[in-house]
Amino acid sequence: MSVANFQALCDGFCEAANAPAPQLAPDSQGVMVFSTEIADVAVNIMHTQATHPDSAFVLIDFGPPPPEHEAQALRALLLINFTMLGEETASTFSIHPVYGNVTLQARYPFQGRSGVELLRSVRTLVAMALQWRDTYFLQTASHAA
Repeated sequence: MSVANFQALCDGFCEAANAPAPQLAPDSQGVMVFSTEIADVAVNIMHTQATHPDSAFVLIDFGPPPPEHEAQALRALLLINFTMLGEETASTFSIHPVYGNVTLQARYPFQGRSGVELLRSVRTLVAMALQWRDTYFLQTASHAA
């Protein structure tokens, strides 16, 4: 059932964004991924039936850390991670293991959620990514997912 929930979530997201809905299929490890770009920010929405059957995960590419202020910028993101500790749908900043970009990961439970709400959350996170790309710091520690 959660595969159908993920497809419905992505369909609703695409409908709200006036974009074509993807035909999703699990890869060899059972992961389904829907990728898009909003305002030049890469967005990946993924679902892993085996480990998180009732949730999707949203990954937002914030871009590479600034070489001249990398330690300061990453420390600020780690402090934001700490303030969200213990929240069920807490977002987490990390470094993408392949690309080295700062990536925001957010859990998005299916229950009681819609594609419209997901799009709203993603747009808020994209705005945060754009702010971070300008200053390499965030004005707020709030999260949307």
